[in-house]
Amino acid sequence: MALDRVVSKIPMLITPQVGQMLRLFLHPAVVGTEGDRDVRAAAQQARQNLVTLVAPRVMVPALERSCKEALGVSGGKMTVEASAVALMELVEFLCSRLVEKDVSLYYMQLFRLLLESLDVRYVVLSPTAVSEGKGARAGRGLLSSHAIESAVLKALEALVLKLNENRFKPLFLKMVDWASAREDTAATLAARSSKAREATNVEDSERQLHVMCRHVVLCRVIDVLGQRLKAIMVPYFSYVIEFLIVMLSSRRALFRPLPLLFSAESSAAPEKSAKKRSRPAESDNGMLDPTFEVSTSECDSAFALARARSKYVVVC
Repeated sequence: MALDRVVSKIPMLITPQVGQMLRLFLHPAVVGTEGDRDVRAAAQQARQNLVTLVAPRVMVPALERSCKEALGVSGGKMTVEASAVALMELVEFLCSRLVEKDVSLYYMQLFRLLLESLDVRYVVLSPTAVSEGKGARAGRGLLSSHAIESAVLKALEALVLKLNENRFKPLFLKMVDWASAREDTAATLAARSSKAREATNVEDSERQLHVMCRHVVLCRVIDVLGQRLKAIMVPYFSYVIEFLIVMLSSRRALFRPLPLLFSAESSAAPEKSAKKRSRPAESDNGMLDPTFEVSTSECDSAFALARARSKYVVVC
């Protein structure tokens, strides 16, 4: 690519155009499955050269803007999903190359970028994405969000490996707060799940969906970091063990259907008798309501990992 040559030869002069170059190197036609293999390889090399040669003070804000743009439209389209995944791979590449001086300057900004990106599951399942045919009702929404989440988690792992304990602990606690999973809120969560109160309006349903998505994302974070950090992660399980226990013991109450959000498609389906509509089978609910798929095996995996590591320290 001609732009790759420009980046390689005069990286100090392209600062104002970094955002536009990222947009070009991450275009769906370049990173999508329909693109030519040589073009994809050249674009990947150009992206990595951009991160390598351009200073982090320029790249980090540009990546932050690109993440907001990419994840704002990441519905069920494979090309958009590929662009978002490629962008997160670029963030991972940047995190892995940071030196100590850059880590101290930009780790908080990169963490905020990744934390916002972890809301992609909710973005995909939200009523807006569903109404536009880009969310889970289109058949690929949840799979797309899972692929993007996996790329974000790899970038988060690369960032965490650059942090010491004094920097990592506040970030981990901030993520626990982000998911509303503090130990002092676990009892409230358990009480709320025991009542199993059905949402009375759309806003309440949307709030419940957001909470459910963040709970599953936190389980994935715990699983990924626990597998990589091993014994280093053991003390941090004490902050989430109550949350994981509630997740397992009250899963059916916590992850329940939200008919006020996901009833539009069912109303457009062929008419059925009132008796059949009033008592749908659970398998039908699973097809009509993507929240049945929000609760996945990540909860079990995270708790199993916490239980396996907890033999080294008292966590509850």
